Amino acid sequence: MKELQYSKDIKEELNKVWNKGLILRQKLSINKDQIIIKFPYKIKLKQPASKDRVDNLDKIMDWCKHWKEQYDLFDKQKLNISIEYMPINDRILGKQELPAYIVVNDINSFIHYIKKEKEIKQFEEIVTVIFDECSNLLNLMNDKPFDFLKYDSKEWHKIIQVSVWIANNPNPNIYLRELEIPNVDTKFIEKHDGILKKVINFLLNKDEKDFATNNFEERYGFKRKPVTVHFRILDKDLDINGLTDLEIPIEDFARLNISVKKAFIIENKITGLSFPNVKSAIVIFGLGFGLDRLKKCGWLNNLELYYWGDLDTNGFVMLDQFRSYFPKAKSMLMTSEIVKEHKDMWVKEEKQSIRELTHLTADEANTYKELKENKHTNNLRLEQERINFSFVKEFLNSL
Repeated sequence: MKELQYSKDIKEELNKVWNKGLILRQKLSINKDQIIIKFPYKIKLKQPASKDRVDNLDKIMDWCKHWKEQYDLFDKQKLNISIEYMPINDRILGKQELPAYIVVNDINSFIHYIKKEKEIKQFEEIVTVIFDECSNLLNLMNDKPFDFLKYDSKEWHKIIQVSVWIANNPNPNIYLRELEIPNVDTKFIEKHDGILKKVINFLLNKDEKDFATNNFEERYGFKRKPVTVHFRILDKDLDINGLTDLEIPIEDFARLNISVKKAFIIENKITGLSFPNVKSAIVIFGLGFGLDRLKKCGWLNNLELYYWGDLDTNGFVMLDQFRSYFPKAKSMLMTSEIVKEHKDMWVKEEKQSIRELTHLTADEANTYKELKENKHTNNLRLEQERINFSFVKEFLNSL
């Protein structure tokens, strides 16, 4: 027997229509001549076959009773929803009428039946704000109505203010903090950057592909917080006005003039802070996957460079990346011997790299292969800070 449909099934069907945005578009009605969803809106009920009318008579009678009660409920709730019946002439049951169609006669009854009054009220409030403040956004609203329901009318007032300001002031070259828009702060922009991008792009008549970056500030010409490099001067005779631990913008670091012969580039910040003193050397640390910022620093090519990363597959990915910028760079303490010496310190790497790396030495490539193929244990990771400091001192003494 076919599954008979009850009120919950009809509500599911109507919710599918709602989820397509048809009701919201109909409510918006930008084009008065366009009929997005036609009323009365009919849903055809599945009918029991002749055989089932006898074999499942009780179930069918309950089904008919359900829809009779639903009709009474429609009437009680003042919903303009009706039921069309189909006459049958069964050889056993005789003449009967079975519910055949549920007919939603107007849009308001549709909305009330699936309990979307709150959403419609919010939508209408947003339409009012947009109509008053930036009416051409109604076209975007028509395309993506549910994007607009994610925020209330007060938020939309602010979203419009920010979007219109940015659209009218290209490349302002100020920090977001300097925007003087009432009741809008940088946290609001950070929280709403997704919808702001959609609205601004619409106002500028641009697509995502028209932008080289996803960063909000860069995209619309605002100043960004400076990208910095943290480093320590490991030779006290080379301090800068008594300073040996500095963090400066990458542009300043790229112009740095300091008489050093060696630079150690390491991942872990605390290891960088505790790195031993070395004659005519600096240590750069805490960059992680931000190694690319050092590409601008041509003066590093004149130094002996040593890269020390975590002993896991991603540590070798970063070594490979660094050497693609500085081909003469050497690795530090990234050997199979160090892995074996610290078995009690092994932890698991969450997601291993399977990339082919082209800038490793033969020994480095072999260690990477061992890690990638889980020769020692699955997903082995030996973090930099877990390596005994005596190995660091021994390596530095060997230079």
